[in-house]
Amino acid sequence: MGIFDLFKGKRETALRVNWDDTEDIGIVTHYKDKPLTGIAYGLHDNGSISEEVEMLDGLKHGQGVDYNEESNITQTTIYENDLIVDFDEDTWNCLLDDIFQKDNYEYELIDMTIYNYDITQKVSCNFGFLFTEFESISHWTDHTLTDFSVLQCTIQYKLY
Repeated sequence: MGIFDLFKGKRETALRVNWDDTEDIGIVTHYKDKPLTGIAYGLHDNGSISEEVEMLDGLKHGQGVDYNEESNITQTTIYENDLIVDFDEDTWNCLLDDIFQKDNYEYELIDMTIYNYDITQKVSCNFGFLFTEFESISHWTDHTLTDFSVLQCTIQYKLY
């Protein structure tokens, strides 16, 4: 079940818990002395929701959504076993905007790929690739940057 299923009339089927009512034991988030499965949420000072994250057996697993104080979505993150494995395209674009905010540029996201491999029950590997084309006139050098790539590799070992 995804967070957005809550907006389709299934609100009563998901346990919703404020982060303030949880306790972390190691990396596992507990609610009432049990690993949390459901939706954890946080609140802004004005009472509006700041974030919602799907939890499975006490770990972030599924979709996480961050909101500003006006309840607009600012970021959508995909988690697996408490690790970030992806973002939605709007979030990637916002991250790229933040990275290159000091330069004059126009960019186009060409490819964004994430692969997850379970090597054993306790060891998994995550590969990610991001490629974008743009033209950036640097304020720090006399060069023009025309493409940008990121290659990411992580190995996770499950302690539980």
